[in-house]
Amino acid sequence: MLFICSLLIAAGCGLRYQAPETPEAFEQRRHSKVLAYVRAGLGGDTTAFEAIAFGQTTNVRPPSFRKLDSLYAIKYSNEQNEKFDVELERIIEEVREQTLADTSKISYIEQFFFAFRSQFDLLERTHCEERRYVDLVLTLNHELNITSERVNHSILIPDSLDEIYKRFLFEESFLYPGSLATEEELNFYRFFKREIDQAKGKDKDDLTVHTLQVMSAAYSRKSLNTNRILYKLSLKELDKIDPNRRNESFSDVYSTFEESDKNMISGYWLTVQFESSKNGRSKELFIRFDHLYRVISLTEI
Repeated sequence: MLFICSLLIAAGCGLRYQAPETPEAFEQRRHSKVLAYVRAGLGGDTTAFEAIAFGQTTNVRPPSFRKLDSLYAIKYSNEQNEKFDVELERIIEEVREQTLADTSKISYIEQFFFAFRSQFDLLERTHCEERRYVDLVLTLNHELNITSERVNHSILIPDSLDEIYKRFLFEESFLYPGSLATEEELNFYRFFKREIDQAKGKDKDDLTVHTLQVMSAAYSRKSLNTNRILYKLSLKELDKIDPNRRNESFSDVYSTFEESDKNMISGYWLTVQFESSKNGRSKELFIRFDHLYRVISLTEI
């Protein structure tokens, strides 16, 4: 008896339990593959690389999976009506076996947001105070090899707007960082992102950066009130003209409306007076904005 027990113990010493990979571990393995792929692709052409976030993974399943899903949908419908279909059960079992043999063909689509400072961008400018943000979509096969890639969007963001752009990406609160976005902020995102989605090429990038500037102006005023935002944006325009001016004062903000729809705002205008730093004389400017708070014209009255 002792001899048999010794054999069993000896045999058991070589056994190792292999725990199945958890979903979290598998996700981490996919993400690690993506990170390694992106870093290798960028090579030495980057500084200040930052992985921002991964999007939701999409599993692309073989046709047999979709067929099995539809068969189970029929079975569920039959069960609701208290029906049992022997032939359907046979087909389900047959397709299920085919599906099990097809699992190696599952692929995964990963969306990855990252930022870096490109050597090319540095060469294009005498000084580079911007980082390139990239929205990249990659497909990985069942062995987690990258089989395709697509850049959804790439944009240069000034360093001064870096943090607010991250809030813009994930629709976080920009009036009160660290808090959930208010309904007013969510409406702001919906409005401006709809306009951005309709723009193309450089116009899209310019409007995105302008939106961040509006968010920054709103943050400085802790308000999305149109008047307060336009006053702040006007001050930036004045800084370009006369940064050392004195005693500026603003008029009220007035709205303009579409010719075809008097209820639809097409833009805004205001005037501002200030004392010139060059000669001490009083100046007055007339500033027009479009409905997205972009400066259309700035003229001296």
